[in-house]
Amino acid sequence: MVDRTVGYEVMSFLDAFSGYHQIWMAKGDEEKTAFITDYGTYCYRVMPFGLKNAGATYQRMIDAVFKNQRGRNLEAYVDDILVKSKILTEHLGDLRETLDTLRRYDLKLNPASPMGAVLHQAVTLRFKATNNQAEYEALIAGLNFALSMAVKRIQVFSDSLLVVNQVNQTFETKDEVLKKYLQLAKSLISLFEDFSLTHIPREENQVADQLAKEGLPDLHQTQVFERPSFECTEVSSEEQPPCWMDMILDYLKGGTQPDDRREAQKLKLICAKYTLVNGELYRRSYAKPLTKWLRFEEALKVMEVVHQGECGTHARGRSLVMRILRQGFFWPNIHKDAQVFVEKCPQCQYYADMQRQPAGCLKPINSSWPFAILGLDFLGPMPTAMKGYKWILVAVDYFTKWIEAKPLTQPTAQNVENFLWANILCRYGIPMVIITDNGTPFANQRIHDFSGEHQINLKYDSVWHPHTNGQAEAANKDILNILKKRLDGAKARWPEELPGALWAYNIAPSEVTQESPFSLSYGMDVVILVELEHLSPRVKAAASFEPEALQTWADETMIHEELTWIFWNKKESWQH
Repeated sequence: MVDRTVGYEVMSFLDAFSGYHQIWMAKGDEEKTAFITDYGTYCYRVMPFGLKNAGATYQRMIDAVFKNQRGRNLEAYVDDILVKSKILTEHLGDLRETLDTLRRYDLKLNPASPMGAVLHQAVTLRFKATNNQAEYEALIAGLNFALSMAVKRIQVFSDSLLVVNQVNQTFETKDEVLKKYLQLAKSLISLFEDFSLTHIPREENQVADQLAKEGLPDLHQTQVFERPSFECTEVSSEEQPPCWMDMILDYLKGGTQPDDRREAQKLKLICAKYTLVNGELYRRSYAKPLTKWLRFEEALKVMEVVHQGECGTHARGRSLVMRILRQGFFWPNIHKDAQVFVEKCPQCQYYADMQRQPAGCLKPINSSWPFAILGLDFLGPMPTAMKGYKWILVAVDYFTKWIEAKPLTQPTAQNVENFLWANILCRYGIPMVIITDNGTPFANQRIHDFSGEHQINLKYDSVWHPHTNGQAEAANKDILNILKKRLDGAKARWPEELPGALWAYNIAPSEVTQESPFSLSYGMDVVILVELEHLSPRVKAAASFEPEALQTWADETMIHEELTWIFWNKKESWQH
């Protein structure tokens, strides 16, 4: 077939859809395919799947159907059809002849790409643009690309919650620049017969995400935009809608004050909480380092990533605010916006905790240092997943609340011993105490011998008071809640989501201690993707490599750590 295409300028590939299902059986042969069921006796009227010689029979049928075209403008091998033309102007007629032949014999084609191909298109912006403006540019470029191929019906997926809601008229568009983008997008959408725009999480937007990670493709696949699609010559932060923060910026930059004396005094008091760093506005904080002020469009993106991104735990409103502040970001009405955002999250509403018991007295078990006392427990049985996983072995540190977990097929003593060695001792050292329940995987000679060899004090909770191992039970509940919200019904995928759920939990600050297990273990907060995308203060300080900036950040972090240890000392005094 390859040799027969030499000298032809243009070719099109077609894929016959389940071809041998379209071959009618001879009337005399129908009864030979009969089979008996509980509802009666039936026979095939078309070629059944798996029938011996089905492929060869279909090839003979194709040869007969296209006998006037084969070798001239068509080649066929089983259900793969190649339409070829020596010059471009003849190709449309050759395709029409082929499709008429298929229609005459009532043969169907597979509407999907016969080669399984995916068309890639990349866009490079040579002008200043925010993340949301770039998302609109990508949407508009994709719509233009589809229109250039005469597409009439299109389904678009985007990981930008703001763009999806603005196009679907769920959110009101206040930004003047985004209004122009929205107007242009709607004008293009009106050219399609059918259009839908659906929001998907970033981790599910794998095709576009992979294209972005691969870097710039070949030049013939890349569009370069020197200016915005709506023909504006410049896009910058000055085009953002005015708000009350602009008064603070004007005052800090040039000393501009209101004419009213009382308003001017009020502005001075407010501005004492803010400072400018390289022309950007930051908010001062007593107990935390500087936090970068974000406009609402950027804030919405940050909330989405922190709440339900790859490091998200679907935290509640107050926890979400705490985590955003810890990552170095701030904006007006952050508490209200976070609460509204959580209330609109379907997973948070569907899997919300139901408090059925009144709060009781807390009787914690004190730990002297990180990973000195561990709680151990099994979570399960879980829905059976790939490789037969049904159980999760969970270990939690009583000091930092750090959780380690591993999926298992069976809750056996051998698996417990392997987990303690590989996941605990080899990573965090030998604990002083391990607290477990009286289950068979824990209360056996093998675990006793392992604990004795490493001088670990193995303790079991009382049969009459199982809450002694409450820390591990609480860890089980937290892991289960995170998995339910992240899986959202895809229960068999829990082993794949388990590492992400553990990571999200371990880097999320607690409402009680206001510290994350990661920060209590390593002395600092983890850097997440949203800090790199929006350049948090510590990322900027580290990227500058200026000793003065790094020292300022180190001093602020040191104050934060001192306050953390003061809190822990107070906590111990409260318990006694």
